[in-house]
Amino acid sequence: MAINLSDNLKINVGNPIDSRYLSSGNTAYSGTTLTAAKNAVTTAISISQRYIGLTVLLSYTGATNVEYWFKDDVNTLIEKKYDTNIPQSDYLTGATNLGYFCGCTGVQRLEILGTAACDGCYYSEFNNYYIDCTDIVRLGEYPHRGYERRAYVNTPRSNSWIFSACHGTWVLTPNDVVTSVGSNVGCSFISVFPNSSWSGYVFSGASVCATGSLTTGGTCIYGAPIYNRTECQDLHLRTLLSATPNTMSVCYDDDFVYVSGVTSVINGANVGTGQAVFKQKTGTTLQFRTLVGSGSTVVTTSGNNLVISSTGGTGGGTYNLATPATVTVGGVTAGTPLTGLTSFELFQKMLVVYQAPTFSSFSIGGITSPVEVGCSISGSKSFSWAFTNPSNVSGNTMCILDITSGGTLATNISTTSPQSATIVSKTFNSCGETQIWRGCAKNTCGGLLGLSQTITALLPYYWGVCTCPGPAGVGRPAGTCAMVIGGNKVLASSATDITISFNSTSDDYLWFAVPSSVCFKTCWCCNSSLYGAIGGAVSAGGNLFPAPDYTDISVTSACSTSTYDIYISNKQSGVATLKMGYA
Repeated sequence: MAINLSDNLKINVGNPIDSRYLSSGNTAYSGTTLTAAKNAVTTAISISQRYIGLTVLLSYTGATNVEYWFKDDVNTLIEKKYDTNIPQSDYLTGATNLGYFCGCTGVQRLEILGTAACDGCYYSEFNNYYIDCTDIVRLGEYPHRGYERRAYVNTPRSNSWIFSACHGTWVLTPNDVVTSVGSNVGCSFISVFPNSSWSGYVFSGASVCATGSLTTGGTCIYGAPIYNRTECQDLHLRTLLSATPNTMSVCYDDDFVYVSGVTSVINGANVGTGQAVFKQKTGTTLQFRTLVGSGSTVVTTSGNNLVISSTGGTGGGTYNLATPATVTVGGVTAGTPLTGLTSFELFQKMLVVYQAPTFSSFSIGGITSPVEVGCSISGSKSFSWAFTNPSNVSGNTMCILDITSGGTLATNISTTSPQSATIVSKTFNSCGETQIWRGCAKNTCGGLLGLSQTITALLPYYWGVCTCPGPAGVGRPAGTCAMVIGGNKVLASSATDITISFNSTSDDYLWFAVPSSVCFKTCWCCNSSLYGAIGGAVSAGGNLFPAPDYTDISVTSACSTSTYDIYISNKQSGVATLKMGYA
């Protein structure tokens, strides 16, 4: 007989369909930690009873009733995650034309008074700017599609007012924000003013006077916007199209859009001698001088030709009498052919004499003559020069030569000084050794001009005083290397007379040292009535300086080691300046 299931079977509707979903107590598998809760599952359900997809309920410290499942195998439990939120970030909602600006040409001026940090006048710029939350200057408005705010920059372009997204107010930054787009900038003043309009704003006792309007004038447009609109998830962009395809073309491949055009005329030039027809380039227009006739000379147009002709005068307007010149008159020298020259050309040759340029200076930076024996030079150096009549020097004809090594350091470079060139490495090993560089250029007539710089190596001479009070000649010092290098060093030639300001007292011995290669000094002179010989034996009663009793003393300086002869006075002497040399 038929029966009703609900009358004979009791359905345990309070339990899950799979009893393994819960523990034996009909509760979540629990533990003090996630690992302990997982261990409770694997202990209660043997591996033979598990299957991929089996889901269980876990509770542990920090989480209650969280579903975990055997997703990939029967040994590893992972959390079964659910996301009921629609990921809005995955949908395209619009786009922005960065840098595009469409506004009015009106300029607003902010005059800020009453605060030393901000005082001055600031002028609106033709774009919208803000500083983002990482202190980087951005174009556009903040937040997206929010208030449009211009930036204001002072006349020296050293400070700018700009809205800061981080502070939510206008700030003063010690930068020109127009040239700082994409750069991190700091702020020197933070206002409490968040509005988009400055009218009537007062802060900390200071005032802002805003004159002019951002909504007056004509239309100002910067750039062409690529973005057009968004429909559903479709982003519509404008197509690049050339309005002048004969001069500018657009094409593309799988990776790039290519914009190309014909080579433009950058400038014009006058070739040859005579008067220049080309004047200048203004914008995209080449401007030429107009030919105008004078006197009996007329200029007419015939199709593609300009015709220059004479309407009167003798001999067609040119000189056809006796030639050549028999005397020199101004720039016309005797023997100059005159036939065929116009009167203007004759006047020019006589009165406007070509002024040939010359070098007025030529030098190498960082190296002056003399240099000390043993020093070395190398690397890139700056060469400087100057010309007389510089307008008559041909451009890009400058050459720098190393006369000593026979090499060329620079060829046909700009005649604008200074210019850099790498020199040949050089070590000066002997006294009198030289290094010569020469600068050369061409004048506008093709002639050469040049000037050299010579660097000479010398051994220095030394001098000093040694204080030793007492009877004359007592405690006379000995000549040593330490005495020499501890004295006063003079990098100059000692092969002739040398003058030294000892400025000594009556307790001081005088001394000087010259390279051993220099002939012995023979006399000294203080003035026309005070002088004497150098030489003789060491004796308090002898000459002021005896013959050098310390010769060929090895002296090591920072650059080299050389031998020196040391002259030490026979006795203490108070003198001002002495000249030592030869009779």
